[in-house]
Amino acid sequence: MMTLRVEFAGQDHPVGRAITEIVGRLEADCAALISAARSSGAIPPGPPAAVMASAYLGVVEALGIELAGHAPHDTELATRAVRGLLGLPPATPVTPVTPVTPVAPEPSSAPPTA
Repeated sequence: MMTLRVEFAGQDHPVGRAITEIVGRLEADCAALISAARSSGAIPPGPPAAVMASAYLGVVEALGIELAGHAPHDTELATRAVRGLLGLPPATPVTPVTPVTPVAPEPSSAPPTA
C-alpha cells in the first residue's frame, strides 16, 4: 500500500482516492483500538491515538517491505517494534533467533565454457 500511496500522492486519480480512503479507515480503526486498549489499561498513555495509529501502520508497512522473505526473523522483529511503539515490555518468553549460516554452492562438475 505504501507504494501505491507514494505513486498517487497529490493526484486526483481513482486509485489514489481509493487508497486514501482505505488507509483513512484503517488508521481510524487502529486509533479506536489504541484508545480502547488505553482505557482498559492494556497499553500505557502516550501520544494521541491517531498519531499512534499512523506510526503503527508505518512500522508494520516498513517492516513488511524490508523483511520480506526473512522468516522467522520478520515476525520476531515486527513484534519487538510494535510492542516498543505501543509502550509495552518485550514479549516473554523471547523466541531465540537462530542465525542463518550461508551455504556454499556445490562445485560444478561441468567443464568450463569458453
